[in-house]
Order: sequence, then C-alpha cells, then structure tokens
Amino acid sequence: MYAQYNHWNGKPDEAIERGPAFRRECLSWTRLTGTHDHDVQLGFTDGSWGTLFGPGTDECAKYFPHTLGKRGPIP
Repeated sequence: MYAQYNHWNGKPDEAIERGPAFRRECLSWTRLTGTHDHDVQLGFTDGSWGTLFGPGTDECAKYFPHTLGKRGPIP
C-alpha cells in the first residue's frame, strides 16, 4: 500500500492504493533514468519494463546493487 503522490501540490494525497507486487526473480535489471533522481526503470524477465517513482540514487544502490547508470545501455 502507498499514499498516492499528488503532482499538483507536492503533498501526499489522501488516496491509498495497492502498489505493484512481483517476485524478485522476475526482475532482470534496474536503471536510473536520469530524468529525476527518483525515477527508476524496472526490467522484467519477460521483456517488459516500466518506470516508477522509487528510491533515490543511494537507496536504489543499497537495494539493487547492480543498478545500471543513467546512460547505461539496457541489456
């Protein structure tokens, strides 16, 4: 569960939603996008991928130590 991020005023909204869930084995790669410090691309073993507002650069490296750099090619 997470609080929805309101892009208009920058404060957490009152809406609560279920967040995405997947098995860690399904994750193939992660990459920082370079657009914002908290935008992380997640690539999956089936070839799909998505960009999420996630942890910052340091925290991303803590949980995903093999995260590709902002200009790193997608495998």
